This record gives sequence, structure tokens and C-alpha cells, in this order.
Amino acid sequence: IPAEPLFRSGIVKKMILNMLFEYLPYALITNFTPGPNNILALNSTKTYGFKRSWKVLLGICLGFTCIMIICGIVCISLKKVSDTYQNIMKYIGALYIFWLAWHIFKSKPSSVLENSPKELTFLYGFIAQFVNVKVMLYGMVSISTFILPYTQSALFIFLFIFGMSILGAIAALVWALAGSLFQDFLNRHYRIFNTVMGLILVKSAFDLLLH
Repeated sequence: IPAEPLFRSGIVKKMILNMLFEYLPYALITNFTPGPNNILALNSTKTYGFKRSWKVLLGICLGFTCIMIICGIVCISLKKVSDTYQNIMKYIGALYIFWLAWHIFKSKPSSVLENSPKELTFLYGFIAQFVNVKVMLYGMVSISTFILPYTQSALFIFLFIFGMSILGAIAALVWALAGSLFQDFLNRHYRIFNTVMGLILVKSAFDLLLH
């Protein structure tokens, strides 16, 4: 659907409402709960300080953006190949969100940088995104279930990818700046925190299935 008819048809209004009530809770929880990027950022600044960690943080942010762009290209290509792709991705997306909710619920505080190099580099943060399954699934699910049902406009997809990249970067920076203070809070209250986050994700998965 071209960009202009979108404004006249009211599809944009429906898409914005969908973003606010379905995508945004899912995106906030996915980006801000403990994951490879956030824990990497937190432990890097906790261990080496923010000044020595800016390169790996930049690598995380740019690598995340590259993955989102690749996910957008893949989603558009698959959409054109098969009309049933959207329905398939809806169920895959819901299953992934259910899995993520369970994973968050049962997860416990842990350290993940035991085998990391002494000085984390830009390349380390960048390459880490290409083996980060959570980021790949997040990009595929988000684009295919929250944008493509409304439009395949390159403008809207680009804006969505840009927004996802900004949100991912903010999440990594928040964890990096929080450092040991945020980690201590999670260690003390992780069970309550994980339970609430998991329940919100379950609601997001049901909303997706009923959409």
C-alpha cells in the first residue's frame, strides 16, 4: 500500500493504536528486561567503566540496527512469496512471546562475561548481534506482525526500523548507566520483577493471536 492512501484510508490511525496497546508493551519488555545485549552492556560498564565501554556499546547499537534492517528485507521478501506467511508468522510470533515470557519468569541473576576478553571492542559488540537469537526473532516478529498487516510502504517500514533501533539503543544505554545499582535491585527483587514481566508478555501473546 503506498504511503499516501494510508493517510486517507485511516490505516495509520489503526496502526498507531496497535502500536500503543499491543506492540509497545511487548517492545518495552523485550528491550528492557535482561538479555544478551543488556547484560553485556551492564557488566561491561560495571567492570571497565563507561568511558572504556563506549566502543562495545556503539558496536551493540549499530549491530542491532543492521539486524533490524536485514529482518525488514527478509520479512518483505517472504511476504511477497506467500500470502499465508502473515498467518504463519502470527502463530510463530505468539509462540516466541510465550517462550520469552517463560524464559523471563524462570530466569535468575547470573554473570555472563566470565569468558569475555579483557577489553571489549566495537567489533565484539557488533558481531555479538549476529549470534543473538533474541534480537533476530524480535526483529522478525515485530515487523511481520505489527507493520506488514497494515502496509509494505518502505517509508513506514524504515521509520519502524529506526524506532526499534532507537529503543534498543536506549535500553542498552540504560542498563550500561545503571551499572551495579540496577543489577543489585534485580538480584534482590528478580522473582517479582520477572513474574510481572512474564504476565505482561503472556497478555501480549494472546492479543496477537486474537488480532
